[in-house]
Amino acid sequence: MLIKLRLPKTLLWVFNLLVIFVLIFTVYRLLTLLAFKPQGEEWNGLMPSLFLGLRFDLRWISIILSPIVIASLVPELSPFYSIRNRRIWTWYLAAITFVIVFFFAADFGAISYNRTHVGASALNFLEDPGISIKMLWQSYPLIWMLLGLVVMVFMLRWMFRKVHVYIVSKTDGKGI
Repeated sequence: MLIKLRLPKTLLWVFNLLVIFVLIFTVYRLLTLLAFKPQGEEWNGLMPSLFLGLRFDLRWISIILSPIVIASLVPELSPFYSIRNRRIWTWYLAAITFVIVFFFAADFGAISYNRTHVGASALNFLEDPGISIKMLWQSYPLIWMLLGLVVMVFMLRWMFRKVHVYIVSKTDGKGI
């Protein structure tokens, strides 16, 4: 549908990435809600909070994706200019996704352990990192969690590349 509008390839790719990131953020928000839903709270009462969270997520996603759009104003920096650029941009997205999912996991762990979201008080754990790491090592299966995180990020990078290839295949020969 967007291809009919003859938007630039980069914008088509960024729109698809926007959808992927909205899904990632929404799944995290729903998993957190299902795991830690306050007792006696109705779903109708939670909808305004979910929409507020969606607005917040869209703001962060736009910050994540804006470097791709801004850099693409210079054609040589576009993800569609060369294979090297595609690799750079997909690795950028993979690194950002790693950080995002890491903080999602840390937030999920903080909610399960302290019943509060990760905040500035988490910096207190840096005062004595040895004790903090030992506590994390004893409380959580860190190796499996990090392995799962790395596998998920590589799968998402693969998806980012596949979406890129899909956009190229749909727009080739159409003068876009």
